[in-house]
Amino acid sequence: DDRETRGNELYARPSAYNANISVLTDGRKDVNGSLSIRTVWDNDQRFGWGSTVGVEVKPASWMEYQLEAGYNGVRNQRAWIANEASGGSTMSIFGSRSTHEVNFTLRSTITFTPDLTLQFYGQVFLAKGHYENFRRLIGTTDFVQHNFAGNPDFNSQTLNTNLVLRWEYVPGSTLFFVWSQVRRGGSGDYFRSFADDFGDTFRIRPSNVLLLKVSYWWSL
Repeated sequence: DDRETRGNELYARPSAYNANISVLTDGRKDVNGSLSIRTVWDNDQRFGWGSTVGVEVKPASWMEYQLEAGYNGVRNQRAWIANEASGGSTMSIFGSRSTHEVNFTLRSTITFTPDLTLQFYGQVFLAKGHYENFRRLIGTTDFVQHNFAGNPDFNSQTLNTNLVLRWEYVPGSTLFFVWSQVRRGGSGDYFRSFADDFGDTFRIRPSNVLLLKVSYWWSL
């Protein structure tokens, strides 16, 4: 791999393996669900697993709601941290990284008429990672211990929402009115709880965008 070290030197990734299983109920029903479980490991010390649960509800023929929650966790993944200059050369510093990710996603579609619909999308995404056992890459596969002075840990919170009104006011001609909001923040405090991170997400100053797009179709 010539990209893991951000172009500094070649790195031989350990062989990796994964297994997945998914269960789905009948999507034609008014209420249906899904469950997926996955795991990943490699020839080094990495081990990870995750799960996603989804529910879809159709209270009426013109109304649909989808809720999904997921978690992914990985322990002891060998990962690049930084490149450091030393004695006229550049060293690639790695560490054992443990990460945790949680997401909650809501989608909905309301069809007022065949020409007028309202769609909503919202997702809270939380991710944090912790590094330890710092070491320097030698060749493509070997490592030696290294004293890394920085703190590469991370803890990020993101909220994305979109609301789209679509109106086909004449055949082939469409108006879109869109509201979009983003909240993005974070710190290097890996050891905060997900409950605190979730609450902090809604206290981040938002960035809002309003967009109007109108198209008209001419028949020539």
